[in-house]
Amino acid sequence: MAVDRDALKTQFLAMINDDPFTVTFGTETVSGFHGNMLIKERQLQAGESQSYLFSVWTIHSDWDTVPTRGDIVEIDATEYRVMATQNYRNDLFLRLDLGGKYESR
Repeated sequence: MAVDRDALKTQFLAMINDDPFTVTFGTETVSGFHGNMLIKERQLQAGESQSYLFSVWTIHSDWDTVPTRGDIVEIDATEYRVMATQNYRNDLFLRLDLGGKYESR
């Protein structure tokens, strides 16, 4: 059964609209929502899990330049370091795993 990308995107936008906030990277600002990695994923990244604070979900195509590991993004006037990124549903969604600004790359 094929995945209906438009329906997924509509549901995703509804989640963003429930509790929206903005993520800024350079001159770009996109909307997203707060999430967390599953405990299993955190265990796989055991060396970095102590630095992990939270994840942000965005629509991949909203970015002209996608933040990558080590980049700094800003949310609510606070800067965070991107610890990892994960694409979902063939680049429809992008999850940014964030840690403190001064965490190691």
